[in-house]
Amino acid sequence: MRVTTDDLKKDVEMVLKDLKRNHEVSSGLMFFPFLFRIISAFLLMQVCLSAIDFYLWGGWYRGGNKEAFAIYVIGILGVLILSSIVMFIICYNPFLMVSCLSKEAKGKSLLLNIAKAKFRYVLFVVILLNIVVGLCLVFNEPGMVAFMGGSWFVTIIIAAQVYNIALGPYFTPAVISGLSKIKEVLSASPR
Repeated sequence: MRVTTDDLKKDVEMVLKDLKRNHEVSSGLMFFPFLFRIISAFLLMQVCLSAIDFYLWGGWYRGGNKEAFAIYVIGILGVLILSSIVMFIICYNPFLMVSCLSKEAKGKSLLLNIAKAKFRYVLFVVILLNIVVGLCLVFNEPGMVAFMGGSWFVTIIIAAQVYNIALGPYFTPAVISGLSKIKEVLSASPR
């Protein structure tokens, strides 16, 4: 799909016009269901990798099932805490900005639809990459699955940079100017 600078300028003007209406100021709590959906996919993968690890290496743990269970809990906590922190830092403000838009504006916004599509693609690549890393860790030796939190942490940070680079061409001077106006409108809204 070809996108021109005029298309982007009109899109930002449409979003700004939508925000100037009497919009509902979104609560920070609205972000957590979004975050939970993403993190639950990460946790499901961690549980599956832990099950594979137990199937392959269950008899190798010196402490038996208790040691294996402790390692799996550490792995789950690592994935939960590290990936949640990074996702929160990266996604919180953009999510709140988008949540102030009307459903009509969200559906019509060219820039927002491009950003969503690229976000889904980058998230898919992150999940796929971590599946490969997880399987390599599981087949390497027992207990390595506990290090998946670090893998999520690093890949999400790298993916955020790749995502920003992928969106870079769409941030024309008109878009940047419009985004600063949008930020002014939102910061002027009572919290």
